[in-house]
Amino acid sequence: MGEGMKNAKKIIFIFLASVLFISCVFLQVLYLHKYCLENEDFYQDYYAAKLLKNDKIIYDGINHHVPLIAVIFLPLTLLEKEEAFFLWGIFSIVLYYFCIWIVARKIRLRLRLWWIPVLGLMSVWFPFLSHLALGQWSLVIAASIFVGWALLKNDYNRFAGSLFGFATALKLFPGLIGLYLLMQRRWRALIYMLIIFFVFTTISYLVVGSENFWAFVFDDMPKNKDRFIAYFINHSMWAMVQRLFVNNIWLVPLIHAPEIAKIFSIFLSIFIIFSLILGLSKLEEDNERDIGFSVICVSMLLLCPLTWGHSFVILILPIGVLLKEIWNNPTPGLKIGFTIALILLAIPDIPWARFLINLFIENQYVMPSWLLAIGLMLPAISLWVLLIMLLSRLPKFSPIRIKK
Repeated sequence: MGEGMKNAKKIIFIFLASVLFISCVFLQVLYLHKYCLENEDFYQDYYAAKLLKNDKIIYDGINHHVPLIAVIFLPLTLLEKEEAFFLWGIFSIVLYYFCIWIVARKIRLRLRLWWIPVLGLMSVWFPFLSHLALGQWSLVIAASIFVGWALLKNDYNRFAGSLFGFATALKLFPGLIGLYLLMQRRWRALIYMLIIFFVFTTISYLVVGSENFWAFVFDDMPKNKDRFIAYFINHSMWAMVQRLFVNNIWLVPLIHAPEIAKIFSIFLSIFIIFSLILGLSKLEEDNERDIGFSVICVSMLLLCPLTWGHSFVILILPIGVLLKEIWNNPTPGLKIGFTIALILLAIPDIPWARFLINLFIENQYVMPSWLLAIGLMLPAISLWVLLIMLLSRLPKFSPIRIKK
């Protein structure tokens, strides 16, 4: 009787968890349908590809993405915008679950029944939903990084480096992986990363033409950075400092002190880079190298001038690695830090920013603007929490760690 009751509970759990998972996937499709006419970022790429197809300037104030994306999007211009967006969204959903699967598989997370409801909850994680709504590229970058990392673990250096180079050609911030390859003396992977980056950059130059290419490099990219560096939903280290210490078009800072902002930004950048160089040297165990690569994933988001919430899907790997660390070597500090990070990462940054801004507008005479700036930092704080936890698990910063 006891065994029968246990099996019945197991069947009920599987059924309810499966219903949750299927319902969340269905919600994703509805989400795509809702935003098929409002996809600002996707429209940039689709519009740029249309202009490129007609031999026109693709940087006319609407498009702000790298030229390579317009080149890759050319086949999608054969479809109507709404059809192309929906197809891209379905592709993104497949990529998302693939990223979760490959990370879980390569770090040997034991897949149990409770993974079903966890997958259901991850299906409505706001960075992922934001990615779907905007029609973004972050999951393509994440998949390239994760597959490259998996190949690197199996010593397929050329293929791994090629994927890292492709990711860097799409968005420059994955270039920080080059530091990891350098510190780990993975010379072949580093060389292939540089070669493939150069190849894809050259292809985009030849296809879009020199006028479009240099317009992006010298005009659009610097202006875009200057305009959005202090934007409400920019979660980079630079944005945190700018919102606190520099007057900007978005909000009033704690104090206007550009020199302090410059010094503080340089200090934090040096701290991150120095920590990377020190922490990534002499990683002998496989789990140590996984932690080191995860540190790179978090650091690239902090150091990039513009880090949007949809790019947080790259944190799937660091979260998975920390979860395995908690299972293998649990400590109270690690559990508390991990819980805090997950809570902060669960905050939907766009609705949260709107809530804080509306609250400030209604109470602007009693609510200081710097309090608004601090409230907007919560998603970025999650990055710092993850970074510190990961660094603390590296041998250089935790010499008494248990070897596995």
